[in-house]
Order: sequence, then structure tokens, then C-alpha cells
Amino acid sequence: MEGIEDSALSMARKHTDSESAFYWFLGLMLIHGDGTKQDIEKGFSLIDRSAEMGDPHGQYLAGHFRHHGYFCEGDIAFALKWYERAAEKGSVKAQSSLIDIYLGSLPYTDYSRALYWTEKLASTGNAGAQFNLAIFYEKGIAASVDPGASYHWMKRAAENGHGIAQYRLSKFYLHGEHFPRDLEQARFWHSKAGEQGVTEAMAHGRSLPREMPSQWSPLQDNIG
Repeated sequence: MEGIEDSALSMARKHTDSESAFYWFLGLMLIHGDGTKQDIEKGFSLIDRSAEMGDPHGQYLAGHFRHHGYFCEGDIAFALKWYERAAEKGSVKAQSSLIDIYLGSLPYTDYSRALYWTEKLASTGNAGAQFNLAIFYEKGIAASVDPGASYHWMKRAAENGHGIAQYRLSKFYLHGEHFPRDLEQARFWHSKAGEQGVTEAMAHGRSLPREMPSQWSPLQDNIG
């Protein structure tokens, strides 16, 4: 390619296994001036070419730079277009970025779309998405309040190592608001959350009762 050192071309070919990946890899090198003379305009041109060819990471990158305004003027509408295409092909980074935009980037806030992509990401085993999905169902955000679904996803997130989910799950078991109380499970998940460094669990490590009172009320606990 004209104006690009042979060494940069060789490096890009060495680290990629398709033409579309070659373009986004080389585009990143040009944007950052990594191993070649910096050429931001040409770098974006190559990343966009990769995106147009259908490469999911190229599509993610096309969205990522415009979303955050890195080396260019920000353009969320442009970013959404490419994030959506990459997300449909399974890009976890694109799915996460879509959730961020749909949850809080006016005028693009769309809780229904945020829920849609959170469900997609949660189904892959992503603990953060599983925790967020539990909150959607707990609060009734873009969906009906569903304690059972909230518990299901909170437990999935906790089992996948999400510290805050472990702490919240311990409170679920302690309060027993929608299913039988279980002090043993409450202690277990409270301990797990403490091991993860969750501040509330560490600060209140001795607050769980040794025995379950006959008439336990959430107001009686002091773990948060």
C-alpha cells in the first residue's frame, strides 16, 4: 500500500488471518503510529473498510472510536450502527457498549434495547450482564417485576464470581422475601463476597445472626 512501510505491512499480515482483519490491524497501527508513520485519516479508512467487509472486530472498532471520540469527532449515531452489526455477530465488547449507550446516552437512551442486549450477553455467561439482568427484573426496568427471574440471574452471577451479586444474594437468603430463608446460604455468599473484597461484606462480616429468628424482618439486619 502506498505510503506504508513494508515492515508495517509484514507485521499486519503476520498477526492476522484474513483480509478484513488485516485492514483493521493495519488501521490501528496507523492511527497510533505504531511501527509506522502515524496517519489517522488512512487508519480510519482501513478500519471502516474492514467494517464494511463484515469483520465483527472491525465493526466494533469503527463504533468504538466514534463513540468515544478517540482521534476523531464523536458520533454516537455512527457508533450505534456499527456496534449493532458487530453485536449481532457475537462481539461481547460491542454488546457491552450498546448497553452503556442505551442505558444513559441521551437522546439514545432505550431501556428495551438495553434489556435485549443484556439478555444476550447474560446468556453467554457474562457475570456482569447477569447481575445487571437481575437488577432489570428486580426493579422492573423495561420488563415486569419478576423476583424469581431476579433471583435466578443474581445466583448465576454470584456463581460466576461477581462479588456484588454474591453480597446481594446473601441478603436474598437472609431476608427470605420471595423464597424460604436460608441462613447457611446467606453466610456462605456473604463470606464469598467478603473474599472478593466487597466493602459492605467486609465491613459487616459479623453482622449475620448465628440463628434465624422466628420472625425475621429485613429491618432487623444491619448489613446494608
